[in-house]
Amino acid sequence: MPYAGSLKEGSKHNLAWTRCVLNAIYGYDVTCQAMKEHKALYGKGDQEGPQFDGQETMALYNRTCAEFDAKSAWPSCVLALEPEDEDKCKHNPLRMVQDIMRGFIELRDRAKALGDHMRVKGFKGAANTFLGCMKHVFPRVQDRYVSLLKAEMAVACKIVKDDPGLEFVAMVSDSVIYTSAEGEPELTDERIRTVLETVNDACACCKFEPERKYANFAYIKKNMQFGRLAAADDDNDDNDVFQRGIVGRLHTPEAVEHILDLIRHLTTKEMGIGKMDAAAAAMPSPDAALEALEKLPKDKVGNRERSDFGEKRAVMMKIMADLGVCGTGGGGGVVSTNFAKPKVKKKKGKKRKRNEDGGDGCGGDGGDGGGSEGESGNTTAVENGQDDGDDGDGSMDILTQVRNLAKQWGVRLGSWC
Repeated sequence: MPYAGSLKEGSKHNLAWTRCVLNAIYGYDVTCQAMKEHKALYGKGDQEGPQFDGQETMALYNRTCAEFDAKSAWPSCVLALEPEDEDKCKHNPLRMVQDIMRGFIELRDRAKALGDHMRVKGFKGAANTFLGCMKHVFPRVQDRYVSLLKAEMAVACKIVKDDPGLEFVAMVSDSVIYTSAEGEPELTDERIRTVLETVNDACACCKFEPERKYANFAYIKKNMQFGRLAAADDDNDDNDVFQRGIVGRLHTPEAVEHILDLIRHLTTKEMGIGKMDAAAAAMPSPDAALEALEKLPKDKVGNRERSDFGEKRAVMMKIMADLGVCGTGGGGGVVSTNFAKPKVKKKKGKKRKRNEDGGDGCGGDGGDGGGSEGESGNTTAVENGQDDGDDGDGSMDILTQVRNLAKQWGVRLGSWC
C-alpha cells in the first residue's frame, strides 16, 4: 500500500495529496469554498510549529534513560477541540478535519486488529501528513491543535523538570526523554511507570505511553538521537541500538551496519568521557562498507550512495570527537570517504498544464507541507521498497498515489481525479 511516507518527497506533493483527500470526502466545490471562506476570515498569518526543548543540547548520558510519547498526539488534539470561530465559516473546516481524523483512526485500528503493522504505520503517517499541511489549507485550525499539544507537552515536561530525582534530557515534538538525576539511583521500570501515571493524570487530552528505555543515550541537538536499547524494539528490527536521523537514505547493508557500529561504539554502557575500556578502544573499521560501496555502479544512484556514506560517517566521527568518545587503531585513522558527485545536466522541459500541487485549482500556495509526528520522518519511497513514481524531473505523480490510496480505502473519487 502506498502510504504517506512515500509522499514526503516534497511539500507540494503533500499539499496536493491533502487537498485530494478533502476533495474525495467533501467534493471539489465544497473544499474550495471552505478554503476561500477560511482565508477571507483569518488570512494566512504566521503559523505555529512543532515544539522542541533542549534542541541545542549535545550530551552523552551514561546511565538509563527513558522516553514517553503521546499516543496519536496530533489527532487527539484535533478531536479535543471545540468549535469556536470556525462556526463563522459556512462549511465549518474544523468539523471537516475532525471527520477525516476519525476516518484515519478507524482505518488504523482496523489494520491493527488484522495485525497489518505496515498499514498501521501508513495510516498514522497519512493522518499526520494531512494535518501538517493544514497550515496551507486551514491555518487557524492548525494553530489551535498545535497550541493545544504545546500546552500538553509543557505540562508533561514540567512534571519531569520539577522532580528532583529526575534530569530532563529533551522534548521532541510529542515525546519526552529523561533520566535519573546525578547521584540518584538509575531508573527502574517502577519509577518509569510512576512518572508516566503522574503525567497522564495531569494532562487534559493526550494519553502518554512508554516509548523506549535506553541503557545509554546520546542526544545530539534535535535531529539526532542515539541509544543502546535496554530491551528489544520491534521498530528497529531487533537491533540493539536506536538511531534517529543519521542512517537516512543509505541502502547498502554494509554501509548501514558500519554507521550502526559507530553508534554502538558511542553508546557502549561502560564508555563515556574518559571511561573507555580496552575492549572498546578500537574504532569500528569501515573497510567492508567501503569495499561494498566501490562495487556499486558508477552512476547517479551509486555515486549518491557513496557520497551519503562519506557524509554520514564524517558527521558521526565529528560527534564522537566532540563528545570525547574516540578510539585508537582498528580503522580509527583517517579514511578517505571523498567520492566524486556526478554532474547532472538540468533538463529544460515544458511547463505542466496542471498545477505542480496537483492541479486542484484551490487557493493557497504550494509551499512547505508542514511537519508531522515523530521526528524521524525522513522515510522515502525507496526506503520502503516502493517506486516513488519519479517522472525524471524529481517530481512524483501525486494523482496516481491518490488513486492507489482511494482504491485501498474504498474511497470513490470524482471525475476530476
